[in-house]
Amino acid sequence: KAQRKASKNPDDPNLNEVFKEKCIDKAIIIDQVRNQYYDDKLAMVKGNPKSTYKIIDKLLDREIGSTKLPNDKNDLILAEKFGTFFDEKVRSIYSKIEENLDD
Repeated sequence: KAQRKASKNPDDPNLNEVFKEKCIDKAIIIDQVRNQYYDDKLAMVKGNPKSTYKIIDKLLDREIGSTKLPNDKNDLILAEKFGTFFDEKVRSIYSKIEENLDD
């Protein structure tokens, strides 16, 4: 609601200040809940190093065996896929820039 009010009245510094305060409050609550969640998870696996490290790896975004990158048995094929992907991205960006210049 605060964001909506602030966006409808951008010249009102009081509403913008209320919105900023609400954002800070929300961030604090999220941090507290996340901390409590992981404290509870770590307490449940106390004494089990393997489970503890799994939780820590998840917190640090180091999931082992993660499929964040394409996996291919042949490095040459994987390199070709990456090259094609980025080539298409660059061409797409250039064409959008050219369209905007023409307008």
